[in-house]
Amino acid sequence: MVNDNLKDEEEKGESSKILVKPLPKILDEMDEKINLVRALAERVEVASAEAHNSAEDAKMAAEEAVGASGIASAEATKAAEEATRAAGEATEAAEDAMARAEEALLKSVVKRLAGSQWMTVLIVINLAIIFAAVLLSVALTQALG
Repeated sequence: MVNDNLKDEEEKGESSKILVKPLPKILDEMDEKINLVRALAERVEVASAEAHNSAEDAKMAAEEAVGASGIASAEATKAAEEATRAAGEATEAAEDAMARAEEALLKSVVKRLAGSQWMTVLIVINLAIIFAAVLLSVALTQALG
């Protein structure tokens, strides 16, 4: 029966390696392949452990970056609030200084006009208006005439 199967396979051109090779050689080849698979499995385990460690390191770095960005954001917000407050205080101080300057100017003008000089100032202003009106009328009569 076995011989018949061998003859059929030989006729088809398909010979089985198991039947051709001796058993110790087949077992040695299987042993080599098992050892190769074990070595590859060990390499895969080492690579997997390294990948896991790298992933943990990346996760820790990401968490640190998130923490640092949160701190930086809080500091930036605090600095912006302080700058806004300082700008408001500077604006108030500038407005106060402007009000004091206006008040001082008004007092100075009132003081000068309250004295005897105010009459002289009014007369000079009136004379300047009259002189301008005369010049304007002369220019108009020459232009029309």
